[in-house]
Amino acid sequence: MKNIFRIFILLIISFTSIYGQYSNKNWIFGNHAGLNFNQLSGGYPTPLTGSQLNTQDGVACISDENGNLLFYSEGNHLWDYNHVLLTSSLKGDSDCTQSAIVVPNPGMINNSRDYYLFTVDAWGASSWTNPFGNGIYYSIVNVNFNSPVTVSIAQENIPLRPNISFRENLMAVSKVNSPGYWVISKQYATNNTTGNNTFYVWEVTATGVDTVPQIYNIGSVQNTGGSLPGNPTYNGSVGFLKISPDGNILALANNYLNSVELYRFDAITGAVLPFVTTGNTILSNITRAYGIEFSPNSQLLYVSRTYSGIIYQFDLNSANIANSMTTLTPQITGTDYIKGAMQLGPDNRIYVVKCNSNTLAVINDPNVLGNGCNLVANGVTLASGALGRAGLPTFVPTKIQVIPTNDIDIDESVSIYPNPSTDILNFNYPKDLSLILNFTTVDNKSVLIKKLSAGQHEINIESLPNAVYFMNISLLNRDNKTVKTLNRKIVKISQ
Repeated sequence: MKNIFRIFILLIISFTSIYGQYSNKNWIFGNHAGLNFNQLSGGYPTPLTGSQLNTQDGVACISDENGNLLFYSEGNHLWDYNHVLLTSSLKGDSDCTQSAIVVPNPGMINNSRDYYLFTVDAWGASSWTNPFGNGIYYSIVNVNFNSPVTVSIAQENIPLRPNISFRENLMAVSKVNSPGYWVISKQYATNNTTGNNTFYVWEVTATGVDTVPQIYNIGSVQNTGGSLPGNPTYNGSVGFLKISPDGNILALANNYLNSVELYRFDAITGAVLPFVTTGNTILSNITRAYGIEFSPNSQLLYVSRTYSGIIYQFDLNSANIANSMTTLTPQITGTDYIKGAMQLGPDNRIYVVKCNSNTLAVINDPNVLGNGCNLVANGVTLASGALGRAGLPTFVPTKIQVIPTNDIDIDESVSIYPNPSTDILNFNYPKDLSLILNFTTVDNKSVLIKKLSAGQHEINIESLPNAVYFMNISLLNRDNKTVKTLNRKIVKISQ
């Protein structure tokens, strides 16, 4: 009976992981541009047509559990999957790095689900002398999945944090241990004040959005880029905020300070923490840092530069991350100017937008160190007449580490994703260890034993029947002596 209860709880908690595998199957961005990851051509997504969007920067879009487009927004307007305009009065700003993000309610009632569309204003959007803009709001978009599927706005522009200037970014990540999400943004300075270093974190659960944020003062003070009161510049607010696929690392680009700042994130509590015990880690001397993305295994960080077409790679396992910087080739050229928003796709490739271009660059093997990651300058062609601009859709990361429960030994030294999985399980663990994995069924029958030598990071479980498994992990040192044992729950599902 206890095992049945544990399985039931796990399947409920696993909603966000299952949903996330399909929520990013359709991309809408730029000047009537789009990609469809449900249909591939030559291994790449096919062009998506019909978009009514024409925007310079950030955008949000969401698909359902089957990969069908539901709606999209650039922070001001909202269109449904039929490209019908539902509203043009949202309080975001289309000229904003990450203008919006969509977070689904974990619960569904009568085949209907609410989605929370968070918007953030561009810094200084209202006027140069009022850099507050509109701050952060959210709207509730309801999708009724009874045929025909209908999309409607239940509530519009609910104030979450108005009259506070934010750094043009919004990010969200699935919670660990319970269904729901954390929504994250960084506060910014106002009117050339000394600024602040405040992160705001809001919790989203089946009961809705908790409007009382958790607040963390950590990292560098975010100053404006202007020299006189009332005459600021956007540069200080520009730059992406991203979280790693395993939910453990935050990275923040600062276009004005020419840097990227790294933090730890606790997906259980929502806490923003120092990257190392001695403080936050700053990757400096990255001129006009803008786009950010992590490799699928969360071990590498990619950063793009505004106007240059240069993309850097950093090894997050390095003892000196800054010194691990690799300048990737080829350099992206041939467009009017390049901001280079980057986004990890459901195919585990990283896509790089090029302003005023009909093609996207692609990093084909982003888990590989150095130029072996295979950057291609013109990897994907958009529909005729469609152009990329500066932004790509912002999504909740889809590869969240296994959900533990209180009666299972927990240790942060090993993370496993995706979970649930259809075939490949990826492992992050200390590089000087090896692993022995023993999969057992709920009635304690061993069905698979695998060893991962140091440096190996994946196994194939495609042959296992769809079920919930308990995995015992033995961590071995270089002398093949067991130094620790852990337990994890793994869900195997069909493609």
